[in-house]
Amino acid sequence: MQRVEDSRLLTGHGSFVDDISRPGMLHACFVRSPFARARINSIDASAALALPGVHAVFTAADLNPDVREAWHAVAGKDIPDTPRPPLAQGEAKFVGDPVALVVAENRYLAEDALELVDVDYEPLPAVVDFRRAQSADVLVHDSYPNNVAGGMGGRRPMKAFSPLRLTSWKSTYTSRSTCPCRSRPAAWWSSGWRLPEN
Repeated sequence: MQRVEDSRLLTGHGSFVDDISRPGMLHACFVRSPFARARINSIDASAALALPGVHAVFTAADLNPDVREAWHAVAGKDIPDTPRPPLAQGEAKFVGDPVALVVAENRYLAEDALELVDVDYEPLPAVVDFRRAQSADVLVHDSYPNNVAGGMGGRRPMKAFSPLRLTSWKSTYTSRSTCPCRSRPAAWWSSGWRLPEN
């Protein structure tokens, strides 16, 4: 199928979220965990908040209670889903896990301010491969006692095929981690919404 959108994008006529500019618009950046797994002992945002042009720094205690999560169950097994709050609360579970949100007058100021947020991390053992995950020595989520988030299959053998010679094999396969996220975010705004004042 021939692409039809290239000319618009290659000549600078594309429209992206970064192109949006609204009156009084603020910018946000996430403070992210540098550890694969770590306990979050404390977050001190006082230096970031003292920077002129920084409007707010949100932690899990500030933001998570007011956010309604959309949970998606894994097909195939009746396993409880795990909460996915916007900010890590108590423990960061992967490198890049967002732990705080800085809101400032522009993107550059927000990025400068996030460097001033002091997070006291206590590194913990991490699950980095499938075999260790199956051993359940280290749990990623308490609701999954064996680190299994879901399963597929489980059908009974079909006796109709019993005359055929069936072959089975056992092997280990590895794949890169995946992130099922949109590559192009969408944006919308409401004229009546305002940042709460403290």
